[in-house]
Amino acid sequence: MDRARIDEAGGAALPPGLAAVLGHWRGLCRGRAVPARADLDPEALAPWLPDLGIVARDAGGRLRFRLGGRRLARLLGGEARGMPLRVLVAPEDRARLEALANAALDTPRVVTLRLATPAGRGALALMPLADGQGMVTRLLLCLDGLPATGDTARHPAAPPKAAPALRVIAGGRA
Repeated sequence: MDRARIDEAGGAALPPGLAAVLGHWRGLCRGRAVPARADLDPEALAPWLPDLGIVARDAGGRLRFRLGGRRLARLLGGEARGMPLRVLVAPEDRARLEALANAALDTPRVVTLRLATPAGRGALALMPLADGQGMVTRLLLCLDGLPATGDTARHPAAPPKAAPALRVIAGGRA
């Protein structure tokens, strides 16, 4: 996958999957500013699990995936767990994505972004989640609308192996 760029042009409507997950997140708030991580119900989120991830700050302040769905793994070119959030976007947009994600944790607030690649457009939402003590420590990430073609830039295909050279020996007996 070509790394996504944050698209300034944007657009009015969010992709349907992202809008549904955002609606579910809002429903979990129940009068609170932020729902708890424990409130997430994988069964209710089942249709969107491949597009979801949980992001947290590590001890060094870096934003990393704690887990990610299958489609995210295909987009990233491997298991999302432990990968920096910044790998979702092109190098020139990484600082901006990190600043917006940190703002989502610190404010807390929902951040939605439009993304664009040569293969298509999509959207990303970062929704803050509280831990058991009520501290905002995680983000629910939903990525919708980008084609999941894999990440050939980071994980190039293995070169083709040469076929073994076999030849028939005339006579058939040693």
